Amino acid sequence: MVRVEAGERAVDCRANELGVFERVRVEPGETVPIAVAWPNAMPGERVVAVVEDGGQMEGGERVKVLVLDERRMGRFEFTTALEPGLYRVTLRRVGETKTVELWVGAELPLVKH
Repeated sequence: MVRVEAGERAVDCRANELGVFERVRVEPGETVPIAVAWPNAMPGERVVAVVEDGGQMEGGERVKVLVLDERRMGRFEFTTALEPGLYRVTLRRVGETKTVELWVGAELPLVKH
């Protein structure tokens, strides 16, 4: 699970079979706290977070090592750029990859086939 706190709301997302979390809409230039759970990990394990498409983590970093807390959570803040589009952060732990997706721009319509 991932929790993204965007504005006045907190969004809990689940990953699909590829480890990609549901997309969360945020405002241009918004800084959002993100917490990712690793239920199969041990507290103190390290996870590498990599900014893929622009934006930055706290301190202007594009790569950061997260240390999982006693609840097996890795936490960081992410700030999108001002341009609309998709902003992804890939999180890698030995044998497991997850991707957080943030969307800046108008709501995208759902397409059903």
